[in-house]
This record gives sequence, structure tokens and C-alpha cells, in this order.
Amino acid sequence: MKKMTFIIIITSIVLSNCSLFLPDRDKDNIFEYIPNFSEGDTYHFQCSLITIYTDTGDTTNISYTYDKAIHKTIENDSFLYYSLVNDHSDSEHYMYDKEKGILSFSNDSIFSDNDNYIILKTPVEVGNSWTDDQDHYYKIKRIDGIFHNNNITVYDVIFIEMTFNNSNATGTVEYYYSPSIGMVKIHTSSQWATFNIEDDVVLTRIVK
Repeated sequence: MKKMTFIIIITSIVLSNCSLFLPDRDKDNIFEYIPNFSEGDTYHFQCSLITIYTDTGDTTNISYTYDKAIHKTIENDSFLYYSLVNDHSDSEHYMYDKEKGILSFSNDSIFSDNDNYIILKTPVEVGNSWTDDQDHYYKIKRIDGIFHNNNITVYDVIFIEMTFNNSNATGTVEYYYSPSIGMVKIHTSSQWATFNIEDDVVLTRIVK
């Protein structure tokens, strides 16, 4: 009987996608979703860009790697701003605003009202949805996902889906964000006038 009980417990954990591993975070406090990083931590990424030309059917596939180091620029009781920067001044920026309850992301050097992507918003729970200043639509699809790659394994991945439709293209961007270590994967699928793009950026290693 004890053996059967043990099997049932283990099965329940597996079926719940390891939800018992999730920290008890306040879903209404965006600061509890700030990764546990330190200045100078280096993140290594693998990228894959596939372009399919709809008129000819030709395909191009580009793969490359890059690494970026953590750099904190502003930190106080209600605001945290940090960047991932490499030697080529190529950077991405994350901004946590406690009062607004948002996590914003930008590839530009300076945030403005119309160039940032609000990739997470409180309450952090499945089903929460919002739009940004560019009419991108976001929705939290999952909060207990698993990411495993090389020696990195996390059980608290939040899956946010963003959809867009403008005069140039339509498509979706899937953000896989872990409050423990940060962004672990971004998948973009977009349809343009003469070509389609599938783009993946995946975290492969962290050096502290």
C-alpha cells in the first residue's frame, strides 16, 4: 500500500509539470520575478534564422552564437533596469517597474513610449492579457514550464505569447522567461509580403 501511495504521489508531480518546484511568488509584485543574477554574469545564446521565400520556395538558414554580460544601470525600491551587453555594443535591455507592475524589453539603447515590449505584467497568472503602445497583444499561456539545455534546468518558465499584425507583417513571438535566470528562449514566426521567417534564440550557458 505504501508503495502504491508513493507511485501516486510521483505521478501527480509529473502530471502537474513539477509545480511543487515553483517558488511562492507574489503574482502582483513584479519585483519577485527579477532573476538571481550578478553584475558581469555572462549569458551564451544559440541563434537560428530561417527565411522561406514564398515566390520561389527557396530557403536560407543562418546559425550563429553570441554572448552578453549582465550590467545593472539603475536600481531602487521601485525600479530596476539592467542590460545584456557584448563587446560590439549590441545590447538588450530589461526594465522592471514595480508601480506599473510590468517588465519591459527593448533592443534599443534607450526606452521610449513606443519602442518597448511589455513582455510580463501583473498579475502573473495564466490567462492574463494586455496590449502595448504598438497594439501588440500579449497573453500568459503557462507559468510552470520546464527548460533544459546543456547544464541549465529550470522549472519556473513563464510562456508569454505575443501576436502582431501591421502593414508590414503578421506573426507571433513566444517568450520563455524564467524568474530564476531570465529569458531562456525567444521564438519568432512572421509572415511578410514575399517571405516568411522562423527565428529562434536559445540560452545555452551561463558563466558566473
